[in-house]
Amino acid sequence: MIIEKEIVTSHEIDAVLKILSDARFTLPLILPIKILTERIDGSFYAKGDVKGLPVVLTIREFVGSNITYVLDFERPNLIGKIIINGLEGRVKILVEIDLSVIYLPLRISIERKLNKLQKVFDELIRLERIKRKI
Repeated sequence: MIIEKEIVTSHEIDAVLKILSDARFTLPLILPIKILTERIDGSFYAKGDVKGLPVVLTIREFVGSNITYVLDFERPNLIGKIIINGLEGRVKILVEIDLSVIYLPLRISIERKLNKLQKVFDELIRLERIKRKI
């Protein structure tokens, strides 16, 4: 499954990418997770659910010319990644997950979260920039 969303922003792309490289801010906006904790090795452990089906995963973050979150689902047993690219005036979010049919609600949940994020993105970034003084 591949979900791609392009979001237009009026903010400076460097500031946006700095904020989006914070997994604690970004991942709950995209994935249906309720608990996100950082491990000693720098990876993240996340728990949530979609319509009663558990979602448990480990996430590793790589920041370079783009931001990549590698997703290793324990429940369901899947792998995937989120790639965030910043282009002048817009942010492109690509979610790739090797999804089985039983977890189709996961796809629907991610699509809904991305659609909602697209509507409120500039305001969320504005508030986060104020909070972090960026």
